[in-house]
Amino acid sequence: MKIHCLQHLKNETLGNIGTWVTLKGHSLTKTLPCEKSAFPDPAEFDMLLIMGGTMSVYQEKEYTWLKPEKEFVKKHT
Repeated sequence: MKIHCLQHLKNETLGNIGTWVTLKGHSLTKTLPCEKSAFPDPAEFDMLLIMGGTMSVYQEKEYTWLKPEKEFVKKHT
């Protein structure tokens, strides 16, 4: 399975999720929206993993990447 992760903090780790991905033999790619990285084509992954963070989902003025990320998720889920 191809898993894509939206990671909100540079120093954030996947913890046990990373172990599970490895043990199951799945592949993992990441996007850091806070670095204004481009979102992948949804055809490139089977599962979307969305990490948390210190921000609130409503803090779009402080975290300008939140709105495009939410639009991406809404459009492709």
